[in-house]
Amino acid sequence: MKKTLIGAALLLLFLSSVSSAPLDVHWVEAAGTIYIRADGSIDPPIVGLSSGDNITYSMTGNLTWSIVIEKDNMVLDGAMHVLQGSGSGNGIALSGRSNVTIRDVEVRGFYQGILIYNASRDNTVFGVRAIDNWYGGIRVDSSANNTLTGSVVVHGKQGITLSGNTERNSVTRNTIDGSEDYGLNLIATSNSVVERNTVSHCGWYGIRLWMSSCNNRALENAVTDCSVGIEVSYSSNNNTVSHNCFVKNRIVGISIGYRIPESGPEWGGAADNRITENNVTDNDLGLRLIYSQNNTLYRNNIEDNTRSVVIIGSYVNTWDDEARGNYWSDYNGTDADHDTIGDTPYVIDGNNRDPYPLMIPIREIPCWDTTVPTISTVSPQNETYACNQVPLTFTVNMVTSWMGYSLDGQANVTVRGNTTLTGLSDGTHSLQMYARPIDAACRRNLGASSPVHFTIDTIPPSIAIVTPTSTTYDTTDVQLYFTVSETSSWVGYSLDGQANVTISGNITFTQLAAGAHSLRVYATDIMGHTGRSDVTQFYVVEPLPILWIGAGIAVPVVGIAIVVTLKKRSSHHQEK
Repeated sequence: MKKTLIGAALLLLFLSSVSSAPLDVHWVEAAGTIYIRADGSIDPPIVGLSSGDNITYSMTGNLTWSIVIEKDNMVLDGAMHVLQGSGSGNGIALSGRSNVTIRDVEVRGFYQGILIYNASRDNTVFGVRAIDNWYGGIRVDSSANNTLTGSVVVHGKQGITLSGNTERNSVTRNTIDGSEDYGLNLIATSNSVVERNTVSHCGWYGIRLWMSSCNNRALENAVTDCSVGIEVSYSSNNNTVSHNCFVKNRIVGISIGYRIPESGPEWGGAADNRITENNVTDNDLGLRLIYSQNNTLYRNNIEDNTRSVVIIGSYVNTWDDEARGNYWSDYNGTDADHDTIGDTPYVIDGNNRDPYPLMIPIREIPCWDTTVPTISTVSPQNETYACNQVPLTFTVNMVTSWMGYSLDGQANVTVRGNTTLTGLSDGTHSLQMYARPIDAACRRNLGASSPVHFTIDTIPPSIAIVTPTSTTYDTTDVQLYFTVSETSSWVGYSLDGQANVTISGNITFTQLAAGAHSLRVYATDIMGHTGRSDVTQFYVVEPLPILWIGAGIAVPVVGIAIVVTLKKRSSHHQEK
């Protein structure tokens, strides 16, 4: 009792700690019930739900409506948006419908998340997140041939329920966490399969087959931290429970039968069920049979439980397949002939004994899927982007229980689908995507994408003019020499405020007019960002005139006057 109370306290702590924040995207303000009519119309028309072909109906924003589907042969695609309730009603309901697919929508805060009822058949619920719906996440009632797969259900009294004489339904690869009463609840259900689901942290039953639920199969499920891993009771006969893991449950791993004293001691029993090749490990009690008979239990690992098995009512059941029994970690017998089978039976009570107890556990029980998800990153690619937000788009080849990414080697960020990377700094970045399979114990099977290395470039190039400088030049030929911080697709200059002139690199200005000049250089990088230099102001003066005097000697004229004096000569010289 003390252990149960501690478990309940831990459960309450878990429920209070689980985040229930919706997706952080735009909300479409609306309230009430919207109908997808049999003729394909949306009644009333609303922003946030549309169809271009009357076959696929897509949510384009979060809604606060309930949706009632009255049309067959259609798809409701939530596109990862949220349908938010206020504590009552059904999030999505379909009555008497066939061939309807509901996918990729988060339904939260209703009385019942999704309800399929009244002879609905051949419908599919895929990739749904049913969060904090008071009574339950997904329910199929009085309907057949429906498939519930790849969805996540968190909190509520019940996770996924099949009830009301349902048959031939399939519940596969779902994750159910924190249900107050039942994780997977089958009531009066027949010929259905419950396979590869993960159930954890339930108040009572991880999986329950009761009230004449017959001819069902529970295969390769993992149930942990519930009061009861699985119960088969109340005339639920001819079921198969195989290749499951029931680990660390607070009361019992597998229970067959149930007793309510006021209803009579045998009313809750079950018969002719086949319990084989399950891992029943580290529970308070491994197996419990209550007023149940003719059940067959063999090749199970009953390992490291506080107690292995309890029989109430002492009816006869079979504990072997005529060759092998079960592995009991508390078996004290010997194996003199080393055939891996104990020499003496494992005695349970006067009517029940395992004649062929196994000496070593059955390690080939595939409790965990060893498949690793394959993830491909579509965007970003190994290239340069001209803005600081980039779409994160990816594909994954299987249903997953978790997806996320790591940017620049930082901690993983959880995502539920395609999103946008925002606030990216300029420079080079690395990205890697991760995904985990739907099975709870597959944490070691984390799949990873190939790393992507991309660059963000939102800053224009930086340009520096080396020459000319802010000085005076006594020549009309002045060199333009500049530097650019990155590869450019175009370079040009503007002299004295005139139109830009395209250049391919450094040049020399020739025959510049005397006087003041202003110069600015521009450059456009390969992403289209254009930068500009600071303006350089410089001055050009006329060069000095040159006077040639004798034998090729040039003398610059600097503004002095040359005076020529003529002297009268003597007559003597004149005569000569």
